[in-house]
Amino acid sequence: MTLRSALGTLALLPALALVSQAGEPTPGVKLFHENKFSEAEKALRAELSAHPDHPDVAAHLALALLRLNKGDEARAAAGKSVEIAPAQAVTQLAAAEVAAEQNRPDDAARALAAAEEADPKHPRLPYVQGLLKVVKKDFRGAAEDLEAACQKEPGNAYAHYYAGLAYNQVKRPDRMVSHFETFLKLAPTAPEAARVRSVMRTVR
Repeated sequence: MTLRSALGTLALLPALALVSQAGEPTPGVKLFHENKFSEAEKALRAELSAHPDHPDVAAHLALALLRLNKGDEARAAAGKSVEIAPAQAVTQLAAAEVAAEQNRPDDAARALAAAEEADPKHPRLPYVQGLLKVVKKDFRGAAEDLEAACQKEPGNAYAHYYAGLAYNQVKRPDRMVSHFETFLKLAPTAPEAARVRSVMRTVR
């Protein structure tokens, strides 16, 4: 069971800010952060073909596949990214995010621990920590982590999405609405957007 399907029982049906090795996002990475996941997948595959040992590109490819609901491919790509650079937080965070969204909390926790060891100040850590707490149904803790994630990465649409889910569970509709509104601004065509709009109509 995936995280998205599991969350259907919670009254709601239901990213990494990575840079290239040179310090600038690759075109594929940029497309990913513009929520153009199909285009990002194509670009990232081409980039990885040209640079097969590029950890940032490999990690983003896993996440693009995840957003396209290509679960098996996302899991394989995340594993490949860790093989490329097992000691880098960027690949371990991608592996943790894929595992968490696929409702594999033990795998996610192991990858997250490796990421924390590699770079305890990585700005993406609060997001993946919060995501894992959503999986474990620690919604109050998740809300705290995801608030921190939104502060560190305000353009991370899914930090706002999962924050909204967490706040729904702790009966904070004001914060839920705020985060869902931001999610819709950042990712209006995301697969979850239609369900979020439906929820928003019920609280207005």
